[in-house]
Order: sequence, then structure tokens, then C-alpha cells
Amino acid sequence: MDQLLDVQLGLLRQADGSSLFKLNSTSVMVGVYGPTEVKPAKELSDRASLEVTYKPKVKQAGCREKLLEKNVQSAFDGVVLTELHPRTAIQIIIQELQDSGSLFSCCINGVCFALLDACVPMRSTLAAVTCVVDSEGEIIIFPTKRQEETALAVLNVAFESKEGAVISLSSSGVLTKSKFQDCITVCKSSCSKIFELYRIKMRQLCTKNAGSEC
Repeated sequence: MDQLLDVQLGLLRQADGSSLFKLNSTSVMVGVYGPTEVKPAKELSDRASLEVTYKPKVKQAGCREKLLEKNVQSAFDGVVLTELHPRTAIQIIIQELQDSGSLFSCCINGVCFALLDACVPMRSTLAAVTCVVDSEGEIIIFPTKRQEETALAVLNVAFESKEGAVISLSSSGVLTKSKFQDCITVCKSSCSKIFELYRIKMRQLCTKNAGSEC
């Protein structure tokens, strides 16, 4: 089954960069603010601090949302060139619009697009894929929430664009070593569509910016 991937950039006028990222029926709006001044208590002398806030659609943020914030921040800590902007903060706000499954992947990809839209320097782009192993041992890419709830195991994997290395990985459930490797291989293969979407959108953005400078 083909996956629906779509992104719109620059919809939040008050943000330095933004993206509306849709992955099948799941969607998030991401705003990036900064680098901006930071309070002395949060100031890092050698780099900018990354601050990630996740806002659920209806309820208050709980343990699940705080873990998501931590995983997103961890994924981008080693990718964003924070050393170029010491004593500042880069704020990333993720607003959930619809969670129908594969939320982690939707957030990672949406954040990366928003950072690119904000012209935040990065070592590479990131592409994230969620997969599950169902009761029959089949690997399903970008599962629905129902498929995640009934799966034997769920994996969230983020890859960087230069070497294809795994930057972030979280999982739940039990897998054999061989099935785990199969999941990584399938997820890595599925990242190609996301990386191609980056290239398409960045060409469009560069063309738009070049036209506005004329």
C-alpha cells in the first residue's frame, strides 16, 4: 500500500520556519523559533540549546508526550550545528493535529522540514520511519494506531542522509535478532521517499527565494 506523504512550508508567519507534515491520516504543525536570546540560567557557553515542546490535540501533555519531546530533541542534538550559535536557544514547537498512528515518524520528519524552512544549519537531514511486526510476523510500514496497539513489536527509526546511519531508535515488544534486522532494512529502504521529498521541497524553496530576491 502506497503511503501518503505531504508537506507545506512557511504557513506560520510568526515563526522563523514551519511545516505542516502529513503522513497518511496523521499530521503535525511544527514551528521553529530562533536562534533567539535565552535566559542566563539556560544559557550554554559553547552551543545553542534545543528546546522541544509537544502539544497534544486535546489533552494536556503527559509522560508519553514528554518522552516524545525527549526523543525528538535527542535525534536532532547531534544533527543541528548548535555550536554556530552559542548562548542562544532554538525552540521547536510541535502541535498535534491528528494522531492516527506513526506519530514519532511524523514529528521527526515535520521538525526536519521546519528546520530547513528556518535555514537552521544541519549536518544532514533526517528521515524517520515507524514499522510494526503483526501477529503473523509481517512487517508493516507507517502503521495505523490500531496496528500499533495489536502488534507484537513497534520500531521507530530515524536515519541521517549522508551515510544512512541510524540516529535514533526506539522500540517496544519482543523481536528476534533476525526480525529486528529485517525491520531496520525495510525502514531504511522506505526512507528514500522522504529524502526525495526533502530534495523536491528544497528545490522549490530555493527557486522561490531566488525569485523574491530579483
